[in-house]
Amino acid sequence: MCPLHPTPLPTAWQDLLETGGGLFATLADKQMAANASQKPRRGPDQTNPFVRGIGGAVGGITEACMLQPMDVIKTRLQLDKAGVYQGSLVTCGRTVAQQEGVWLL
Repeated sequence: MCPLHPTPLPTAWQDLLETGGGLFATLADKQMAANASQKPRRGPDQTNPFVRGIGGAVGGITEACMLQPMDVIKTRLQLDKAGVYQGSLVTCGRTVAQQEGVWLL
């Protein structure tokens, strides 16, 4: 016998299996009923899809404008066998901007 429940333990297990979860199923039903009666609220994960799309577009454009020049400079420094772009990142950026134009960055 269980000290917390007067029903013998095998009978308690049998009751639990027959009711399909017993106490746990009842608690889940109560929680679902409580959630259904609450007013739906908007959280950070439930924002308007249009707003999320605009945010993603702005983030993508900002990322491209900020990191593309760095990627061009990095690639030029890695592939420079003639020694044209010697020096630092700033020197390489200046050389590319002077020889090929700022829009190439």
